[in-house]
Amino acid sequence: MRSRGTAARLGLARLQRLVVVAALGLAACGPGAAQDCPFQTPVCPDPQPSYTDEVGAIINVYCVACHGPGGQESTMPFASWQDITTHSYAGPMQRQLLACLMPPPDAPPLPPDKKATLIGWLTCGAPNN
Repeated sequence: MRSRGTAARLGLARLQRLVVVAALGLAACGPGAAQDCPFQTPVCPDPQPSYTDEVGAIINVYCVACHGPGGQESTMPFASWQDITTHSYAGPMQRQLLACLMPPPDAPPLPPDKKATLIGWLTCGAPNN
């Protein structure tokens, strides 16, 4: 059984981690964030973007160079719909896009219409359509 002092220190450590994580999140989207990165609450568009017709091509052009075989982020592969769903990457992908953290500054920029398509598809649950 832990002493009250140990429990209090563990609680404080958890609180400090939470504050750091929250601060990082605010830094990405708050006042100081890139001016071209407005926060918008994502909605599932109607009609839903199609992985086969649109999203797969966007991911292949803008993501697979890093998130594919031989890429610097190949441990997080996005080369196929199966990769994304098997590893539950849809949520992290959406958060990175909304915070304007992906693609990184040294990669080709994602045009706003393609970013909207990708975020819309992720918001719809990343269907295999």
